[in-house]
Amino acid sequence: MTDIIITNYNYAQYVEDCIKSCMAQENCRIFIVDDCSTDNSIEVIMKYENEISICQNSRNMGVAFSRNEGIAIGCNEFVAIVDSDDLLTKDSIDVRRDYLMSHPDVDMVGGGILRAEGENSYEAIMGKSWPLHPSKLPIHSILFRRSVFERYGLFFEQLRSREDKEYWYRLGVHRNSFCKKKVRFKTINNAVGIYRRHDDSKRKIRKTDRGFDIKTNMIFDARVKDIEINGITKENTRFS
Repeated sequence: MTDIIITNYNYAQYVEDCIKSCMAQENCRIFIVDDCSTDNSIEVIMKYENEISICQNSRNMGVAFSRNEGIAIGCNEFVAIVDSDDLLTKDSIDVRRDYLMSHPDVDMVGGGILRAEGENSYEAIMGKSWPLHPSKLPIHSILFRRSVFERYGLFFEQLRSREDKEYWYRLGVHRNSFCKKKVRFKTINNAVGIYRRHDDSKRKIRKTDRGFDIKTNMIFDARVKDIEINGITKENTRFS
C-alpha cells in the first residue's frame, strides 16, 4: 500500500481533478489536508469523504505543515505527495512502487512530469498528450520510502515557499547541495504526473511578491547554514 498526501489551499476549482487522478491509482490510501481554505474547497472535498481521509488545519499553516500532517497520519511504507492543482498519470504509483520494490537499495524514485496548459477539464487533460515539463524534482514526481522521513525529518515549516528545495538540499539530491548522496535516488523514464499551468498558481503569484521573496530567501539561507553547521537534528527538523 501507498499513502498519497494531497495538500490544498483555495484550489476548489482544481482539487476534485487531483482527487480523481489519485483515486485512479491502485492500492493506495488517500489523505487530503486542507490548509484552512476560504473558498468552497471543503464542500468539494467532502463529496469524497467515504473514499478518502480528510484533515483540516485549524488555521492557515502553509504547505510544509500540511504535508507533514499527512505524512504523520499515514502509516504505509511508500509515500507520494501531490499539490491539489496537479495530477497523477495513469499507473503513476504502480510504476514507481514496482521499481522501489524490485530495488530495495533505492530510497526514492522519480519520473517525468507533463505540462498541461489552460483551464481544461479532467477528462480533457487525461485524454491528451502533453509536452514534458523541464522542472527538476517537482514533488509529485517522487515516490518516497517512509524511512526517508524517519531518517531525515519532515518538511521545514518556517518556509512558506521553496520548502521542496530545502528538502532536496537536506537529502543531498539538489545539484547545489553541500551534503551529497545522503539518499539513494533514481529516476525512471515514465511520465508519472501532470503539472497544471494556470493563472491562479500560487507559485506564479509568489514570484511577483518581492517582499515575500526576500523573506523566503533569508529563511532559506539561514536554514541551510544551520544544517551545514549543526547537521540534521531533532532540534532543527520536525520528525514524524
